[in-house]
Amino acid sequence: MLEIFDDELLTPEEQQELAVYMDEKLAQIEDLLYRMKRLALLAAREQTPVEERLRLQKEIHTIEKEINALADQMPELLMPPE
Repeated sequence: MLEIFDDELLTPEEQQELAVYMDEKLAQIEDLLYRMKRLALLAAREQTPVEERLRLQKEIHTIEKEINALADQMPELLMPPE
């Protein structure tokens, strides 16, 4: 279990809010990863023209940025110590 769920750091209500928040963010990331996989499969098809592959690659890069933005929203409590 994560140390942040220690009663000394967060109240039970805060722990519940954090768990819900993290679940929502992880669900968003999972949806984005699924979309990224579908785009990659489309791009890998031999029938996909080069122009379409480039468009798909741009969309994948946009999704990568969205995932990084979601990761940046994670509470600092969850970041491993450096």
